[in-house]
Amino acid sequence: KMDHLACFLPGTIAVALHHGVIPRGEGHEEVAEGILKTCIDMYRMTPSGIAPEILSLGPGNTPEVRRNDRHNLLRPETAESLYFVGLLTGKPRYRRAAWDMFAAFRAGSRASDGAYTSLDDVYAQPSRRRDDMPTFWLAETLKYLFLNFAPPTLLPLDGWVFNTEAHPLRIFPRGAEAAGAAAAAAADGP
Repeated sequence: KMDHLACFLPGTIAVALHHGVIPRGEGHEEVAEGILKTCIDMYRMTPSGIAPEILSLGPGNTPEVRRNDRHNLLRPETAESLYFVGLLTGKPRYRRAAWDMFAAFRAGSRASDGAYTSLDDVYAQPSRRRDDMPTFWLAETLKYLFLNFAPPTLLPLDGWVFNTEAHPLRIFPRGAEAAGAAAAAAADGP
C-alpha cells in the first residue's frame, strides 16, 4: 500500500543529497527516482490523469486501487518531489510530469467559478466534485507546480529552505558572516 502522502520522500532525499546529509553515489538518487516514478505512474494510470489517494500492489506487484481509495484531495507531495528531484537531476521529464499533473487538475478538478475541488473518484469521467478546496492546494500544490517552471536560480537550495507548508525561508550563515549576510539579504529583498 502506498498513500499519496508518501510521495514527499523523493524530494526529501533530493534535498538531503544536495546538502550532503546523505552521500551521493550510494544508490540514493536511484531510490528517489524510483519512488517518484511510482508517484508519477499513480497519475498516469487513471483516465483522469489525477492520482488516487492510495495505491495497493496486488499479486505480481500489479497496481490496484480499491473503491474507497479512488478519491483525490489535491495533495502537493508529488509536485514537491518533482520540483526537488528535478532540481537535483536537471532531467526535463520531471517538468513534463508536472505539466501533465497541472493539465489534468485543470481539466478534472476545476469548478465553473475557477476554484479547484477534490474529487470522489479519479476513475469516473467526469468525477463527482467535492465541495471543498484544501488550503494546501494554493499554499503548496500550485506553488510547487509553479516552481517546476521557474528558473532554478529563483530560490536556490543553498540559500533557501522550505517549511512544511512550502513557504521559502532564507538560510543565513552562522558565526561572524551572519550579520553581513543578513544585511545583504535585507537589501536584496525576498
